[in-house]
Amino acid sequence: MTRATRSMLLGLFLACSIATTGQAANDTALRLSNASASNTAYVRIANSSAFSLQRFTLEAWVQRVGTGYGFTTDGGGASIISKPVENTVGMDIASWHLHWTNAGQINFDLTHTVGSSGVYVNSTPVATPLARHHLAATFDGDTIRLFVDGSLSGQAAWGLGTVYYGADDVLLGADNFGAGYLRRFDGYIDDVRIWDHALTRAQIAATMNCRLTGTESGLVAYLPFDSSSLSDATGHGHGGVNGGLAGSLSYLPLTALSVCAPVAVEGSPRLQGSGMHVMVFPEPAVGPVTVRFDLAREGWARLDLVDVAGRKVGTLASGYYSAGRHEVARDLRNLGGIRPSAGRHYVRLESRGRTVASPVVLLR
Repeated sequence: MTRATRSMLLGLFLACSIATTGQAANDTALRLSNASASNTAYVRIANSSAFSLQRFTLEAWVQRVGTGYGFTTDGGGASIISKPVENTVGMDIASWHLHWTNAGQINFDLTHTVGSSGVYVNSTPVATPLARHHLAATFDGDTIRLFVDGSLSGQAAWGLGTVYYGADDVLLGADNFGAGYLRRFDGYIDDVRIWDHALTRAQIAATMNCRLTGTESGLVAYLPFDSSSLSDATGHGHGGVNGGLAGSLSYLPLTALSVCAPVAVEGSPRLQGSGMHVMVFPEPAVGPVTVRFDLAREGWARLDLVDVAGRKVGTLASGYYSAGRHEVARDLRNLGGIRPSAGRHYVRLESRGRTVASPVVLLR
């Protein structure tokens, strides 16, 4: 194996196999209708320290239907995902925002000081602005990069220091700036992903057509909008609520993502980089299970069973553990007198401020 090949493999942590296992059940996309004050909707995700990222990747599949609602005099476009300082006006008034313009460009802003310093970057226009496209913005601490359908489409250097973060919610399909700059998106948004590191072009291209499990290392929030839900599939609890009118938010089929078979590759950060890993077996589970987890450093750790919205159902174990591999055996049918409902849950491992989770389906 050449050094170049080894380096590429070290950077990849998930890939889609050529053969897929079919389409996801109940695969739906978020449909936001934004045409007027009486026909408007967006999604609000509560602020969390987990979103205060100095390196990150934002991803989403989008398809415009109309021009949107809440524009005044500029061509900045409609918001796909943003963390704005709401109800204010000026320049650089969002930690970051990713817009889809009427000219078919990605417009991205990253802020250092609210109202005075930040970096704006636009992608090149795409030939089919009303078609379905995958958009991604990455920031590695030095450079902002914009990708359309897995290809680099714009970039800009960053030399301002830290990214600004306040107690601002994350919004999907809106910015809610003052003076009528609501920037409501009219169309489909699907498979929104927020990562705590900058993915490479190869990683984006390899995974953008695949549904994730929600347990990938570094995945902060994952909203696939399947089964008509605004839940966060990571188990971290970053689900959303409709911030607009009920009838203006719906769930409709778009183009289904394949349920691809994940392939472990050399140097997978999920196995080595973070030093934390958790898995549950057997799965699906009828009752007793074994939870195997790895810690890179000794310290306090806790294993919780949580539902798909991130709400804690019960605690499996809690205590001070040495570095290395551990196993805990529990009967999930009864956690301290709590009887979890049947269906999809997550076993969540927390230690030293980091969280990873593994899905488990409970059967009756």
